[in-house]
Amino acid sequence: MNTRIRITILFFLMSFSSGLIQAQVAELILPELAEIAGTLEPQQTSQEKAPKEEEGKKPESEITFEDEDYGYTGGKNFINSPQEKFFDEPLSYFGYDFFTDAPSTYSPATNILIPPSYVLGHKDIIKIILFGNVTGSYSLEINRSGEIGFPGVGPVSIGGLTFEDARTLIKSVVANQIIGTEVNVVMGDLRSINVFVLGEAYQPGMYTISALSTLVNAIFANGGINATGSLRDIQLKRQGKVISSFDFYDLLLKGDTSKDSRLVEGDVIFIPPITKTVGVTGEIGRPGIYELKEDERLVDLIRFAGNLKPKADTKSSEIQRVAPLANGFNLQNVILNDATLDNFELKNGDILTIYPVVNNLTNAVLLSGHALQPGFFPWKEGMRIGDLMKSSDDFLSMTDLNYVLIKREDKVSGGYTFLQTDLVDVFKNEQSDANLFLSERDEIILFPSLLSPDQITTRLIEDKYMPDEYGQMVLENEWTSLTYLRKSLMEKQIEVDEDYKPINPLTGQPFDDLDIRRYYEYTVYDYCTLPEELAVDVIESVGFSAKKTIPLEDLQDLNSPEQIQAVLREVEEERLRAQTNAQKDPQLVTNLTRLCRQQLLDPILEIINRQTLNNDKRTVSVFGNVHFPGLYPFTENMALKDSINAAGGPKNATYESEIELSRLTTRGKELSSSNALLSMSDSTAMQTRLQEMDVITLKQMATNTGTVEITGEVHFAGIYPISENQTLGDLVRRAGGINNRGSMEGAYFVRQSLQEAEIKRLESAKNELRRKILLSSQAGGLGQSGLDSSSITQLTTFLGNEGEETAALGRLVVDLGSILNGSLEDIILEDGDKLHIPSDTQTVSVIGEVYVANSHVYKKNLSIDEYIDLSGGANEYADEENIYLIKVDGSIVSPSQLSSSTFFRRSTSGLEPGDTIVIPLQVQPFSGAKAATELTQIIYQMAIAAAAVNSF
Repeated sequence: MNTRIRITILFFLMSFSSGLIQAQVAELILPELAEIAGTLEPQQTSQEKAPKEEEGKKPESEITFEDEDYGYTGGKNFINSPQEKFFDEPLSYFGYDFFTDAPSTYSPATNILIPPSYVLGHKDIIKIILFGNVTGSYSLEINRSGEIGFPGVGPVSIGGLTFEDARTLIKSVVANQIIGTEVNVVMGDLRSINVFVLGEAYQPGMYTISALSTLVNAIFANGGINATGSLRDIQLKRQGKVISSFDFYDLLLKGDTSKDSRLVEGDVIFIPPITKTVGVTGEIGRPGIYELKEDERLVDLIRFAGNLKPKADTKSSEIQRVAPLANGFNLQNVILNDATLDNFELKNGDILTIYPVVNNLTNAVLLSGHALQPGFFPWKEGMRIGDLMKSSDDFLSMTDLNYVLIKREDKVSGGYTFLQTDLVDVFKNEQSDANLFLSERDEIILFPSLLSPDQITTRLIEDKYMPDEYGQMVLENEWTSLTYLRKSLMEKQIEVDEDYKPINPLTGQPFDDLDIRRYYEYTVYDYCTLPEELAVDVIESVGFSAKKTIPLEDLQDLNSPEQIQAVLREVEEERLRAQTNAQKDPQLVTNLTRLCRQQLLDPILEIINRQTLNNDKRTVSVFGNVHFPGLYPFTENMALKDSINAAGGPKNATYESEIELSRLTTRGKELSSSNALLSMSDSTAMQTRLQEMDVITLKQMATNTGTVEITGEVHFAGIYPISENQTLGDLVRRAGGINNRGSMEGAYFVRQSLQEAEIKRLESAKNELRRKILLSSQAGGLGQSGLDSSSITQLTTFLGNEGEETAALGRLVVDLGSILNGSLEDIILEDGDKLHIPSDTQTVSVIGEVYVANSHVYKKNLSIDEYIDLSGGANEYADEENIYLIKVDGSIVSPSQLSSSTFFRRSTSGLEPGDTIVIPLQVQPFSGAKAATELTQIIYQMAIAAAAVNSF
């Protein structure tokens, strides 16, 4: 229900004064508003919604250590999805992204440890600290002559010396020339040098860097290397000669900087163009494009790319190579073994593709269905089913051990055959034929024998999200699951008008584009999915009402209280219909079990249908008095006993002496049927081999037994079993007869079949009245006068008045006294009949359209009109011309009988204790008058019956 509709209904709640409308609308709508409130997040400021990330810290949404492709990813069965040999992701040159975060400017390092071997030169700063007889601190710069001007000493030549040698020289000079003084020598600011970075550099040119800088430092100062430049042969030239070559792969892959040379003034770093490149993709640690030297082979490429992944298929790899004499590629298979790794020569432009092993499990069997631990289990030659399941402790409760189905794959044709076994026989004797040998990739399917509603799991299915390239969480756009297929088909988009932003009354904030959609799935142990209708039946069968929603199309044009009432009545009708259906299905648990067994069987039957090459389908049918009748797979060496086990076994009252086996045989162009009768007590007959399309029927013996209930003023009230042709009089006598307080005249007898018929009649009358009220409320639309609001309120009150009192319907009028004394024919009892003997009553009741419906002490001299006056008299809605009387035995005295000379209504003759006077509702002439009259009669009868039941 969209938010605009919700606010509209709340508006009606505030606008209309009818307490009935307010109560009913609130009851239906407010729980849904509370549900919305639970989905709302607290209001946040923009700072709260987007907290500032720490500088340099990777967003948490980008951090992941998951590998969705690691290990077996073939799913929960042996049916695998296709694995494409195409890799859509483009390959990147390896190593160049190392420079993507290089600084745009380079500042010489100052706070570093100066190595003793550092050679001093022009513009280096030496700091000298004197202490002792003479104190002082000097920062002295080396001049072009390589000298420093040492105050009090004179020039000292240290240019070209190492830092360690210069420090020794200065200490010697101070010791000789400044007696009693010691010296400490440290380096100050270092000089800068100019070097050239040329070739395929990101920004070629001359760079001023620290004198301690190395080749790698200079490349970073430059901004890195273009993808057209070589990382494997970076040349350092000094005075026109190449003095060293640096391989950047040593740094990236080994962390080796031993060949990273120190730079001097005027050095040239030359980056030649890249030469030989080879790509690698698939099951490799770092797919990409790598630069190879001429002497490097396949083993080097795999080492550079991070080695093979665990799922790499060493027998399924390919080289795509540019054909030298053609415009295109050719394909070459490569087996990755020691010989090819060491000797296979790669060429420029080659692409090595390493494919994963196919997601086919070998040496495994699959346990599925109603299993304690469903999944794959190791298989070995000679393994039996008893080795997999050793005792009854290895199963879920209520597992059908008599019917275990095995689905076996034919290695040649790719089709399937089916076997079945009885685990009870296996547990009794491990050497029995029932302890079948298992084959590789067998699927063992277990079935439930009984499921309880307590085993139903309710799950909220929510969409999946994943981070995009910017670290933002986005909706995943593909799911391989039937759950999400059902969700996509059943979920309806809730549209909110862009120009209308309603206010949530619970928060005071606009609803905006709040998504209030919900999809729930109902399952049993994840192998059985329940339709929503069955879930509703389950909850209503135990006395609860499932939450109903009001259809959107019925709410969009609401503009009157009468229309709101009509919609609410339809919701109530839907609830009642669902509850009635649940009450009609006493075998709800059996239906739940049958549904889940069928969901396990349906895929197998579909396979059998697909594999059928002629008219003979490899199935058998089992019908009649079994727990789960239906169609079942024809298994190898299937016997009559196996088919009965497949259907859950025989039920009680099965006629074991005659099991009917019907067989179809082909005679020319026709099919003929033959029948045979077999006995369950004959073990040889039970081992009769079946053929495809056989039909087995178990017969149920006729049982006319049932139960009836007698309550009230009898000596031994309770529930009694009945057999064929037992009567109402027999029941009273079995209960010890009626005691002194009992009233035979007021005996209340209810028959279930009558009750169901009257419920249908009641619903039909209510539905007709609803429709007529809506039509007649639009005055002039039908050429008849419309109803005023007071009449509508009075009539619609009846529509919601039945509640639980429908259980009081189904009364059959009986003259118990005449039956017991033999003057009247006795009544044959039926299963479910109920008899209540009330106490003697001394009252007369007045109900209907009076000011105070009440009961009064019976007085012989009072007439019907006088009893009505004792209840305040008839009100303005009363139809005084059609007053009728319901006698204590349930019979009705009509208005015409009351008006006749034999029963003039103002006389006292004919009234007895326990009678009820009914003053019906006077309905204005309109098209629903008949339905209203019928409905009020039923409801008044229900009120009287309920009063009788409440006095039990």
